[in-house]
Amino acid sequence: MKISQMHGKVISETEYRASGKVVSISGFFPSRLPEKQERVDSMLNGGYSFPHPALNSEKPVFEDDQKPHPVNLFRSCCRLILPEHREVSVSRQRRKMTARSALLRESLERTVEITALEGLIQGINSLFPCLYDLDDLVRWRAVSVLGVLVDRLARKNLEAARVIVRRLMWNLNDESGGIGWGSAETIAEILSLNERFAGEYGNILLSYAMEDGNYLELPQLQRGVIWGIGRLAGARPGTVRPSSVEIRPYLRSPDTEVRGLSAWLAGLLRIENAVDDLRDLVDDRGGFSFYQDWELHKKSVLETSLEALRRISDPSV
Repeated sequence: MKISQMHGKVISETEYRASGKVVSISGFFPSRLPEKQERVDSMLNGGYSFPHPALNSEKPVFEDDQKPHPVNLFRSCCRLILPEHREVSVSRQRRKMTARSALLRESLERTVEITALEGLIQGINSLFPCLYDLDDLVRWRAVSVLGVLVDRLARKNLEAARVIVRRLMWNLNDESGGIGWGSAETIAEILSLNERFAGEYGNILLSYAMEDGNYLELPQLQRGVIWGIGRLAGARPGTVRPSSVEIRPYLRSPDTEVRGLSAWLAGLLRIENAVDDLRDLVDDRGGFSFYQDWELHKKSVLETSLEALRRISDPSV
């Protein structure tokens, strides 16, 4: 493994051999290498050890002869020679914790200000882990803030914002190996705020609900797609046509939240061919969470279905 350039700065290299392989270490401070020499040599010759447990929390990987694996060696030597490496990690962790705290305690506007304080890209990156948070409110509020930040980024750097949207789409791809939680919702939030992106990516969002498109089978992901389609339809009337969504299979889903959100979307779009399935849900007392205006609301499938039937039968509602 040979690295001669780091963060755009090319400097001298010091090569070490471990397990018969060459490991090249580049640092910002070649003048400080001598004072670290003894500790690095100790790692190479005496096995794998850390100067301090806080420097690296990853489990070390050993080869058959119990010599330090070159990848781990390089990683730990970088931490010895480059204190900035640790500082960057701490800074990233600090931004993530600051973002999570703001999501729980602050308003949407204030949270946007806090997360964007060090830059839009840094704020966006600090919010991505929040999409996987165990607290539902944190996850949903992260969706809202990401939508605002990516919209702002698009106004300054359109291509950089496109990269974020493609990253979210990649998370929904089977080949990504990711979970995809929060991705469909965040895409929809971005499209609802940015007209240009709504035109570019609206059909892709709809395709996630189509069996002949990029259909998502996991109910947890279906919830996000259905909510997202409704979010886009509510923010940009006319963008989503009733005929664009085949909602009936979702109304028959074994997942309570999918049924509830589907009933809401059927009423929002006034999908007339969903009436029979909605009537079948008027005895469904299952409950689900619905996110709107920075808060989570408890709803029942029964009440949502009745409201949808009223909207479809009465255009004035």
